[in-house]
Amino acid sequence: MRVHFWQRWFEKMWYEAHSFYFFLLPLSWLFRLLTGLRRYYYCVIRAPLAPKVPVVVVGNVTVGGTGKTPLVLFLAEYFLGQGLNIGIISRGYGGTAESYPVIVRNNTTVAVAGDEPFLMAKRLACPIVVDPNRVRAVETLLEHFPETQVIISDDGLQHYALARTIEIVVLDGVRGVGNAHCLPAGPLRESVERLQGVDLIVIKNAETAALLGPKKLPNDKPVCFMQLVNYGLYRVSDDQVITAQELVELKSQVVYAVAGIGNPEQFFLSLEQESFTIIRRLFPDHYDYQAVDFEMFDAAYPMIMTEKDKVKIESFAKSNWYYLKVRANFSEQDETVLATLLEKVKPLH
Repeated sequence: MRVHFWQRWFEKMWYEAHSFYFFLLPLSWLFRLLTGLRRYYYCVIRAPLAPKVPVVVVGNVTVGGTGKTPLVLFLAEYFLGQGLNIGIISRGYGGTAESYPVIVRNNTTVAVAGDEPFLMAKRLACPIVVDPNRVRAVETLLEHFPETQVIISDDGLQHYALARTIEIVVLDGVRGVGNAHCLPAGPLRESVERLQGVDLIVIKNAETAALLGPKKLPNDKPVCFMQLVNYGLYRVSDDQVITAQELVELKSQVVYAVAGIGNPEQFFLSLEQESFTIIRRLFPDHYDYQAVDFEMFDAAYPMIMTEKDKVKIESFAKSNWYYLKVRANFSEQDETVLATLLEKVKPLH
């Protein structure tokens, strides 16, 4: 697909020191100016909406996948484990709802909700509201679920109309901030100095912050290191984890590895590290799969995909299609850092 070419071209420029970015710097400076003015407007001139319950925003300063959804799931399970009533709001990117807001219910389809909210609704027992307008999403959540004690915003770091109690930024430990330039010359949604204002930086799949590019992380900000660990291989058709014998048989074959996510390389590498022999098949992020997309695949080869992709192909999945479930994992020390921060949003009563 043509989108693959341009996606890979930009990523090469952003993350592999391609010199062409120099010609796009004027546009990046303009982008940085506009985002700065927008933030100033919402944070200084126009007071943001401050909900009556705490809001935890999980976002990023770069485009593409960094691991926000696994972290949102981790935080949601943490709060639920504390006996708190939580709610989640999300943009629902890729969803095709005719109108918003959308309360994700049992009969809400992935096409309406978007893949990430749909996935979270499968995993969690808590209300989820989808709306590009985060303020309206919060108002809807509290109107329909007034018992909510904490709200988690999946993405939304740059949606300044909504006040937030805690800001958590997720960075990819390999890609980091790339060449540290704003769009389109670099991958940043805001300048890297934005990290100075957040409450916590979570770095995915790294043990040090050494690979985060030409900029240094703020010295006074707590940093946690999150690993995405494989939680099991499941069959798409019946959602059942495969047996140890089935896993051995799969590893003895060639399998298709399908990914339509922001940073598919780590998914492919994780399969190779698990001793799978894979044929890579790359689709655009949030791709709306149809059965015709797989007609050219050799039916004799099994297929492994991400959980985010899985929710969009359940209706036409074959018996030898599988998905890899992953979970966020922290060291005991980093869990203590997280728990200390999250204590700030827990209700006093």
